[in-house]
Amino acid sequence: MPQCVLCLRMIGFAMDFMDGEKLLKSKPPVNAKENITNTNEKSIDTKKDLQQTDSSINTRPPKQPISFEKNVQIATLPPLIETIGYANFFGAFLIGPQFSFHLYRKFITMSLYPDPINVPRGSYWFALKSFLLGALYLGVQQVGSGYFPQAYLLTAEYAAKPFIHKLIIMWWTGKFILSKYLGVWTLSEGACILSGISFNGYDDNGNPEWNGLSNIEKVTNKAEKRWAKRFEKYTKPLYLPQNNSNSKIMFGRYLHQFIGWLGQTCGLHYAIISFGLLRWDYVVSAYNSVYWIGHLVVFGLLLLDLILPKPKVKKVAKADKETNGTTKVDKNIDRING
Repeated sequence: MPQCVLCLRMIGFAMDFMDGEKLLKSKPPVNAKENITNTNEKSIDTKKDLQQTDSSINTRPPKQPISFEKNVQIATLPPLIETIGYANFFGAFLIGPQFSFHLYRKFITMSLYPDPINVPRGSYWFALKSFLLGALYLGVQQVGSGYFPQAYLLTAEYAAKPFIHKLIIMWWTGKFILSKYLGVWTLSEGACILSGISFNGYDDNGNPEWNGLSNIEKVTNKAEKRWAKRFEKYTKPLYLPQNNSNSKIMFGRYLHQFIGWLGQTCGLHYAIISFGLLRWDYVVSAYNSVYWIGHLVVFGLLLLDLILPKPKVKKVAKADKETNGTTKVDKNIDRING
C-alpha cells in the first residue's frame, strides 16, 4: 500500500512538472504581457463597478478539498531534499491523502496561512476528533467482522441461502470491510490536521476550517448522478424551506433520503467486497452467489439512461440588460479583450 501511494504521488508530481514546462513555453513576450495586463485591469475595474449592484457576489461558493486546487504547476524542479520530504510526508505516506507539491511548498514556507506568525488555532481539537472517530471505526470493524467474516461468503452454506438473505449478509460484510478503510483514512486525516497542512481558510463566522485534506466525502456512483437529474423536478420541491412545515412533504423528504442512503450503501458495500477478498477466484465465487446483481443494476441503469429520452431543460429567459447599459459595457469589454 505505501508503495502504491508513493507511485501515485510521484506520477502526480511528474505531471505537475510537465505542466510547468508547458506553461513556461507558452508564456507571451514581456511587452505583450504588459499590454494584456493593462487591458485586463481596465476590464476588471469596469466589471467591478457593475458587480457591486449584484448581491450574488457576496455569496460564499462551496469549498472543496485543497488537494484539488488549480494552478499547481511546478515551473522549476525543486531541490531533492524537498522532493523527498514531499514524497514521504508523515501524515500521508502510508495510505494518503494525495496532494500536490504546490500545497506542500506553501505549507513548509508558511504561505498557506494568512498570517504566518499567528497560525490559526483549533487544529488539536479537530485532530482529536479524527483520532476518536478513526478508533471507533476500527473498533466497530473488529467486532462486526467477527459476526460477518469475509470467508463466509465463499462457503457452500452461504451459497445455499435464499437470495435476499445472501444480499443482507453481503451488505453487512461490506459495511465492516469499509469500516476498516474509513478508520485508517480518518486517522491519517487527523495526522494531517495536527501538522497544519489541512488548513482550508475560514468559514462565514471567521472560524478556521481544517477539512482541506478530508479523506471521506459522500460517495455517489456514476449511475446515481445520472438518474438524480431525471427525478430532480420531483425531488427538488421536497427541500424548499417553505415546505418544512408540511408533514406530507417532510415524509417524502425523509423517504427520499432513506432511498438514496440505501442505494448508495448497497452499491458501495457490494463493490468493496473485492477489496476485502483480494483474490480473483474468491471474488468470482462471492459474486456468483448473488448472480452479479450489483454489476447488472449499475450497468443496466447506465444503459437505460442512454436509451431513454433526455429530460427537457427549460431555458430561462435572460433579463434585458440593454436598458441599464450593462450589456453594452460587456460588449465593449469583449471587444477590447478580443
